[in-house]
Amino acid sequence: MDRKIYVVIVTYNRLEKLKKALESYAKQEFQPSDIIIINNCSTDGTTEYLNNWKNDSSSPSNKHVYHMERNLGGAGGFRIGIQKALSMNPDWVWISDDDAYPQPDALRIVNDNIDKKEFSNAVCFCGTVCDKRLDKIDVWHRRYNKKRGILIPQLVSENEYKLNHKIIEETSFVGSCYKSSALRKAGLPNDNLFIYFDDTEYSHRIGKYGQIILLPKIKVLHDTGAYSYSTPDVISTWREYYLVRNHVYTLKKYHWPTFIAYCIMKAIKVYREYRVHRSKDTLKMHLTGIKDGMKERLGVHPIYKPGYEIKKK
Repeated sequence: MDRKIYVVIVTYNRLEKLKKALESYAKQEFQPSDIIIINNCSTDGTTEYLNNWKNDSSSPSNKHVYHMERNLGGAGGFRIGIQKALSMNPDWVWISDDDAYPQPDALRIVNDNIDKKEFSNAVCFCGTVCDKRLDKIDVWHRRYNKKRGILIPQLVSENEYKLNHKIIEETSFVGSCYKSSALRKAGLPNDNLFIYFDDTEYSHRIGKYGQIILLPKIKVLHDTGAYSYSTPDVISTWREYYLVRNHVYTLKKYHWPTFIAYCIMKAIKVYREYRVHRSKDTLKMHLTGIKDGMKERLGVHPIYKPGYEIKKK
């Protein structure tokens, strides 16, 4: 049986990658019913491009574009995108970044597996996240809880991707498809996380209502590459604050023993890095991230906003 699968994409200043992403959905063997784009106040021509794209009638999918007045971060964008999707009554919602390109059979594989008896309790299907050449798996996107007396986040190994399927507990918003009834029960992503770990935190909430199923046959090319600083003298940026803070927050909420170990190891690591770079600003930013995560102080930090950089002195 065919059903309505919606696509939600959040984009910010990555126009050329967004074009490739939209091309990948146009090539899907099973076409999405609707495509929803949340434009996080881009300044690189994305707004004009999306206005033209929306009016192009060559695609069978219904197109919806929402231009934000400010950058809400990935978490805020996905929150609004899912909210908009649910207001249109889809059956399932595929969520992904603007630099992720599902292979042509991705949505068809999801559709083919929804009604299988073995997946009757599924609330999410996700696939294999690969690099640009589709020859290397980015294992950081899919995780499960390994029991050793306590729950410990464990990456799905490359060997496990050879299985037909695997039940996992944590998935990213890179090519994951969610059952709409479960989305309604779990609520919307926490926009106060701004960027990073919003999908990990959400996995634990939606996992209360059913199983997250990894189907390795689904392939998603993730066009990330190495993150580069704006100039050679930059040693840290605002992103590191949210990476540390939200990791601490999520571990505290769902992996208490791991949370304690991470905080100790992270503190030791930042002090060692301080001995190399002698940057009090970087040390302060990382320690502030640990402290804010522990105290659950979320939202956009008044200092560590997008564009903030620390340079060599």
